[in-house]
Amino acid sequence: MSGNVQETIGDGIDEGKAHLNGLRSGAQKAASNVAKEVKHIARAQAEKQIDHLADQLTALSKALRSASSSVSSGKETSGIYGERIIDGVSQIAKSLKQHELEQIVQDTESYARARPAAYLIAAVAVGFITARFLKNMSPAGQTHKAA
Repeated sequence: MSGNVQETIGDGIDEGKAHLNGLRSGAQKAASNVAKEVKHIARAQAEKQIDHLADQLTALSKALRSASSSVSSGKETSGIYGERIIDGVSQIAKSLKQHELEQIVQDTESYARARPAAYLIAAVAVGFITARFLKNMSPAGQTHKAA
């Protein structure tokens, strides 16, 4: 009878292990499905934001081009550099609209690896321009005070 009890216990342990393996497999599949869904949602949001950024850059380049043409004839040194900057902004907007998210990330990474100093300078310049732009967008009556 002792052998029969041990067999029953062994069978119960084996069944418990099989049940746990099934639960683990199910949990892994569920986690994988959730991760895929989160990745899909994040990608969709990133692509939506990239499209929005491209539209904003297009509008910015049009506004800059309009302001540039009304301010100067374009023959001065600052006018030439201004046109180059405007063309660059336009080109970035077109590139964002034409490429997939992975390609944009890959291009950015390769540019940063190939030209780290230029990438750093560009990042600082974009940060500075963004800060100035946001500062100028605040209502005239509001002032920001440091705490």
